[in-house]
Amino acid sequence: MCPTYSISAVAKASGLSVHTIRAWEKRYGVTNPERTDTNRRKYTLGDIERFRLLRHATEHGHSIGMIANLSIEELQNLDSASQIENPLASNRNYLAACLQAMMNLDADVLEEALAHAGIVLGIDRFLSEVVVPLLNELDTGWEERRISIAQEHLASAVLRTQLEKARLTIQVPTNAPRILVTTPSGQLHEIGALLAAISAARHGWNVTYLGPNLPSDEIATAAAKTHSNAVGLSLVYPEDDPLVHSELLRIRELLPTTPIIIGGRITSNYQQTIQAIGAHTIADEQSLKQLLRSLS
Repeated sequence: MCPTYSISAVAKASGLSVHTIRAWEKRYGVTNPERTDTNRRKYTLGDIERFRLLRHATEHGHSIGMIANLSIEELQNLDSASQIENPLASNRNYLAACLQAMMNLDADVLEEALAHAGIVLGIDRFLSEVVVPLLNELDTGWEERRISIAQEHLASAVLRTQLEKARLTIQVPTNAPRILVTTPSGQLHEIGALLAAISAARHGWNVTYLGPNLPSDEIATAAAKTHSNAVGLSLVYPEDDPLVHSELLRIRELLPTTPIIIGGRITSNYQQTIQAIGAHTIADEQSLKQLLRSLS
């Protein structure tokens, strides 16, 4: 018979706390240990090795939600890649693979490249070294007509799915401050809002993400119902929509004391209205991080 170990022995051997082990089992199905007659967990050496590898991977920036179901062999390969930089796992190669898949209108290959990049690079590098450059290429390529509308739509759809998966893996304490993130009426591009939602969650805020194109009255009602401490809005396109001006004014009217945070590449186009409602503007993740820290 193979030897078995208690959860306290697994915690000591893997370097994880008993609480973390239980949480990972419940939330992500990392292991499914057998039970004794008295309902105590029984773990194997393989379970211990799995937890050890998962701990090491999360310490190197990988999200537990994205790696929880990897096999032992895959986790060992990930562990090796974390210690010795693998040239095949560089951000440039992932970015090139994503761009090529987009140009070929190959959603399956694009999804695979993004998913693998998220696992190997970790969420920080995945966002800064793959997602943001890919978005920049989408913007410039579309403006210069190097990228077709179909290619841009395909890339945006796949990106949205991968980012939403990443967002849902981030665990935040229930008593953390709350922020509602969306785009106002007429703003249909939501990738910027999704990135803001992920960033807010990574910096300790509970996020209510409502997608794009939400009327001002709905934004205000949702913010009140969720007891949000702030509202985050993304402005991307169109560049000069009169509806945005009126919607921002209406949001401030309905939420007179709630901090409003606005970002996106066309934020400066609405600067007069933004100043009139006393909203905060952010240019990048670092400025968002600093602002959220001051508001928490």
